[in-house]
Amino acid sequence: MKILYAVLVVFYGAFLGWYGGFASPVNDQELESYIEKFKAASHARGLDPSAPVKYMRNLAASDQGGEFLMVNLMDFREIAAYPPDSPWAADPDPLAANARYTDKIAPLLLKRGSHPMLLGPLNGTFLIEGEWGDWDSVIIIRYRSVRDMLEMLIEMASLGDVAVHKWASMEKTQVFPIKPTLTFPGLRLLVALFLIALAITARFAMKFIKRK
Repeated sequence: MKILYAVLVVFYGAFLGWYGGFASPVNDQELESYIEKFKAASHARGLDPSAPVKYMRNLAASDQGGEFLMVNLMDFREIAAYPPDSPWAADPDPLAANARYTDKIAPLLLKRGSHPMLLGPLNGTFLIEGEWGDWDSVIIIRYRSVRDMLEMLIEMASLGDVAVHKWASMEKTQVFPIKPTLTFPGLRLLVALFLIALAITARFAMKFIKRK
């Protein structure tokens, strides 16, 4: 049993190392390095980096270090708007375009310890003061750090065919970070509870086997 406990502790330590969430804020030198890499990747694919670079600067300006949540409000097009030379130009379904984007971005998130926290369609309104977009869906994604998101944007630009699906599917979108101060128990606790339950189950199973 001691070996099992040691294995579980090592596994949880490796999980915490992967899941992270404790990085320091991005400094100006790092940001400029990320931007230059993004520009190089975009130019290599014939893409205009100007708008994404503005988004990268906006994100870095609000970086407080550590993990954060990115809220995405989405309004889908009625007909997907791919470039004329795109292999998907004949597919008019915006939800299919968004699904292609999701399929491509999921592994980029996973390898950086990032994942969706909430996903679903908007279900009416309650208290709306001022202007409000006609949003179809919302997704909240947890990121380990701003560095991870900047690195992911560079990788997306190097792949070239990731963001095209998002913009083909979106009539409009608003994306903004929030710094969680109070949340329900997260993945760290769930994994810890699972490993504790596994250890307890194994202990009872060993006792049962010995009695036999």
